[in-house]
Amino acid sequence: MNLAPQLPFSRRGGAEHLLLEAAQRALRAPEEWLALVLHLGRLVPPAPQPHHRRVARALLHEAAERNDGQLFPLANGDLVLLCRRPHNFVGTAPRADDPLRLPQALAALFCAATTDPGGIVSLWRLAEHAKPFLAYAAERRDAAAALGSEAAAGDPPPVLLALAPEPRM
Repeated sequence: MNLAPQLPFSRRGGAEHLLLEAAQRALRAPEEWLALVLHLGRLVPPAPQPHHRRVARALLHEAAERNDGQLFPLANGDLVLLCRRPHNFVGTAPRADDPLRLPQALAALFCAATTDPGGIVSLWRLAEHAKPFLAYAAERRDAAAALGSEAAAGDPPPVLLALAPEPRM
């Protein structure tokens, strides 16, 4: 079940709005769902480096695909995985992309870039932690909306053009 469109932004407020809608849908059966947030904005500059982002996105994307979930890249740099809880089968080896094991893997990946490795990842089981997760999602949506309204009130954003390479002769 794909919880949100694959496009990262919609006309209704971006990934933050899509995250809040998906979280509200997941709360129809909260015992089946969990949310993992990688707080990249908490890293000490110059982190996160591009390779950090690529590795984290790859791990979270793989977990989303394997666990019927969705990855939401937020405007503040956070990456949010909303997915079904994995079913542990007896006799199977644990996987690196298991959402319940990802907090340790991601904390280890970013431990040199933060003063609080435990504060870099939040894991919410929606059956037990629906309120704090919804509060986080609403806060991110409101912050992104405020950022968007500030940009709309000021000068128009710069236009970036992608130039095609000159043809070779």
